Amino acid sequence: MLSTTVIIRSMNDGPDLVAKTLAALRAQEHVRFRLIHIDSGSTDGTLDVIREQGGDLYHIRPGEYIPGQALNFGMELCDDDLATFLNADAVPVGRDWLRRLLEALAGEANAVAAFSRQIPRDDAEPLVRKDHARAYGDGSVQAEWPHFFSMAASAIRRSYWREHRFDGSLRYSEDLDWTYRAKLAGREVIYVPDSVAVHSHNYSLGQTWRRQQGEGEADAWIFRLSPWKASFARQALLPFVAETARDVRYALSDGYLGAAVAAPLVRAAQKLGRWNGIRRGLATASRSTRFLPPDVSAPTRGLYTETADREFEARLDADFRRIAEALLTLSPKPQAVILGGGYGRREGGLLAKEGKSAPYNDYDIYAVFDAVAARLPRQTTDTVAGLAHALTSEMEVDVDIAAVSRRKLEQASPRIEWYELRRGHQVLYGPPRFLDLMPDYRGRDIPYDEGERLLMNRGVGMILARRRLAPLLASGDAVGEKDLDFITRNIYKALLAAGDAILLRFGLYHYSYRERLARLAALKVDSPPRAAEIKHAYAEAMRFRATPIFRRTTAGELADFWREAQALFGEAQRWFYQATLGVADWDGYAARMLAAPAAPFEAARDAWRAWRVLGPKPRGKAAMRDWLVHPQRRVRAAAPYLLHYVSIDGAPDWPDGAERLADLLLMDKPDDGGSPAVRLAELEERCLDLWRESN
Repeated sequence: MLSTTVIIRSMNDGPDLVAKTLAALRAQEHVRFRLIHIDSGSTDGTLDVIREQGGDLYHIRPGEYIPGQALNFGMELCDDDLATFLNADAVPVGRDWLRRLLEALAGEANAVAAFSRQIPRDDAEPLVRKDHARAYGDGSVQAEWPHFFSMAASAIRRSYWREHRFDGSLRYSEDLDWTYRAKLAGREVIYVPDSVAVHSHNYSLGQTWRRQQGEGEADAWIFRLSPWKASFARQALLPFVAETARDVRYALSDGYLGAAVAAPLVRAAQKLGRWNGIRRGLATASRSTRFLPPDVSAPTRGLYTETADREFEARLDADFRRIAEALLTLSPKPQAVILGGGYGRREGGLLAKEGKSAPYNDYDIYAVFDAVAARLPRQTTDTVAGLAHALTSEMEVDVDIAAVSRRKLEQASPRIEWYELRRGHQVLYGPPRFLDLMPDYRGRDIPYDEGERLLMNRGVGMILARRRLAPLLASGDAVGEKDLDFITRNIYKALLAAGDAILLRFGLYHYSYRERLARLAALKVDSPPRAAEIKHAYAEAMRFRATPIFRRTTAGELADFWREAQALFGEAQRWFYQATLGVADWDGYAARMLAAPAAPFEAARDAWRAWRVLGPKPRGKAAMRDWLVHPQRRVRAAAPYLLHYVSIDGAPDWPDGAERLADLLLMDKPDDGGSPAVRLAELEERCLDLWRESN
């Protein structure tokens, strides 16, 4: 028997109508369900009906209701992978409405959402009846439209939602946006015509205008309309003529003379309202953030930091010209040379050193080559790596040059790296708008897996910082300049990751450091634990990133700082895994990481990667299942143990931790007679080796 969590949103929907909806829902057969109500301020008796009928009731203050946020809230409360949404005024028809809807979704592995056919109420006006028949019916008309979906009676997969949340900023069409993005990602959205619910509204002209205007504003964001598709002719004039003609034919054929007269007024309100909303949406999109990316349609060099240090800017400019010129001597020559990272976004850091400003961030350069395949030949990547090493020695700055193919950029997935590059960069060589070929993702498109990757990398950075710090703490030696920089930098990176994980969780991640800082400061949340302290530490880390000042210089001070950062990072890490994966401890997270992927392609990919990293015969256990786990997932599983169950002086503090880690990292079981410190060193080296080879 299928099971689901049914989420009903309500706001003054009328107690009689709500009672019908709940009675019809209670009559559903062959499905187990839990009922959740989310009410946003009903005052008409709706709440009395809800309390009488039962279910878990949650309240949102009317002024704080935003549809996407309410949907995300409801999804967080779910117990089942299949979540059902039913409007409080949508009455299911028959006892099998829910079963048919869920069976359609559960029966198609690639589908992430399904929605019911909606039929109008008995009091629906003629044009409303006509619109319902056209939009729903057998689905043939909607199949010709770019996209169609309704959340009023629908079901979605929670497993997909965990990585792709509803947009919490949209006030209209949040359901359309979510399902449209899913379809762009290759997933299916199913229309289930034999699952039927009664749902319609008789809007006044004013209500029609306002609703269409809101949906039009959302459409401008969702569908990224071209100038022609956003034009008056395409959005208002032509649809008005076509729809009015259909209305008149329908009304006259069925004897609805009044509807024929009203049709021009109704359609004018609809089409003009939508067109006006699209205009507003396009205008809003251009000023939606306080920090805009560089205008790559114009010369962009000359400003790489937030300071006005002309001498330093000139030094950076000369360095970047030198790098571009060196790359252009290669054969084949790159199509474009792109500056990314902090300097590409004009937020690079500078270090006051011997009375002068010096670069504090790496030079993140992308050399783009024209290639048929996404992966470049080994000779090209080796040549570029050799050049980067030579330039690093020459400039005394880490010059990180990524050799990538044009095809790889065209197919870029919504990873943090590609999102930040696309949104904030400077073209050192090539067409000014070269990166327009990349998909234009938004911060909320970044999946939760990227948050896991970020936390893994910064957790490993904390382990490396501890390994560098422990001998200094034991010997009492002074901390040298390189050690001080390495330890401090990795601690602050972990604190930045803690804040970034919170932003990713709420779909608020942004490519700009300044905007991320502002968004986290403005975010009113009580979780994760110690959220206020994480915010404070995040702000301090941001200041250090821009202009590093080393306030802790002794081994003891750094040890205290490391412990504080470890605790805050751990709170954010646990909370993120709990919120996105539903696991509350490191054992549960490790078990999730070692679960083999279900998709055959992913399993084959991970097996190939495991063979490349682990060799033809893994150390220790060599069970078949070991080949189906990507080596990086082993690092993700092991790193929290090594970070949180080892003290700053390198002493392990775990129950059966060594044995657990040996299993995770495919090592032989520990010898009872061996030294814990030696065994810890072996486990750390194994984890770090896998991290370097698979990251």
